[in-house]
Amino acid sequence: MIQPEDEESVADTDAAAADWLAHFDRVDSLTDETQIEDLAAQNPEFDAWLTADLKHRVAFLQLFSTWQRTERLQILQAGADLSEIATRKQPNRAAMWAGGVSAMAAALLIAVLAPFMGWFSPAPTSEPEIYFSQLGQTRDVTLSDGSVLTLNTNSRVDVEFEDDVRSVRLVRGEVLFDVARDTERPFRIDTPSGDIEVLGTIFAAELRSESLEVAVIEGHVALAPESGEVERRQEMTSGMIGYANAADVISETVGLQEVEDRLLWRSGRIRFKNMPLSDVAEEFNRYSRLQLDIQDPNVADLRIGGTFAVDNVDGFLRLAETGLGLRVSRLGDRVELGSK
Repeated sequence: MIQPEDEESVADTDAAAADWLAHFDRVDSLTDETQIEDLAAQNPEFDAWLTADLKHRVAFLQLFSTWQRTERLQILQAGADLSEIATRKQPNRAAMWAGGVSAMAAALLIAVLAPFMGWFSPAPTSEPEIYFSQLGQTRDVTLSDGSVLTLNTNSRVDVEFEDDVRSVRLVRGEVLFDVARDTERPFRIDTPSGDIEVLGTIFAAELRSESLEVAVIEGHVALAPESGEVERRQEMTSGMIGYANAADVISETVGLQEVEDRLLWRSGRIRFKNMPLSDVAEEFNRYSRLQLDIQDPNVADLRIGGTFAVDNVDGFLRLAETGLGLRVSRLGDRVELGSK
């Protein structure tokens, strides 16, 4: 069975996720009601692989979501009653499309829209108001409708309100949106990876190089792929996190505490729970000009836990050197971490 690796390509991760799904399909562990935690509980090896890297969980959730929709589609096409969906299965269906996973699991892209609204991109009629935060800065912005935006480090939004719509473009970074409810004017967020639309809720949107992640604190948000296919959208509520690519959407319930932990940056902190050192370095790099560089594969997967101030890179490096026994080499604005 699949073992965690220090370094792996997207294709390797997708193939591993497909192998796991095929395995559970063969042993009849999958139903429409199955939760990923159920599978992890019954198979410690899968649990170890799943927790080894966040991208493992994302890849498996994406495939499992597709598996569930395939199950529903085949039953409906056969004229079966909806009550059968939770129990009927197609034999080893996961293995049949395992080889085509890489294309489906391309860069994560999220488009979010309310379940009661359609897609719409109004043509701008005026110059937008531009708000941004500096590297390492957190900034609160109160808009004219009473909505409050909290910009994380190195973020930018362009805001343009009209009589019938409130439009915001997330240009870069991460923003917490506390949207004032207005049933007459939906609140729309456009990003290079997709769109978000709500009437009034609290959620965070993080735009990465080729992806967008949404975490819901309060209210309802529906996710749809960049293609805008309504049948693929999933509704999210408090305590849920969603991801998607250009053709698909996945979401999971992680609990409100997990969502709040991901938003500790609001108080100048970040929390790591069994996170690989490579991911910890990437997170610290968002807040500082001093960039951490992990070139040594022997330490890249070292697990890190704890809460740190976002601007206390030096404190983390002292811990890495004295507490973890790592080699810390400073080269100007770059710090290499490796084995001694």
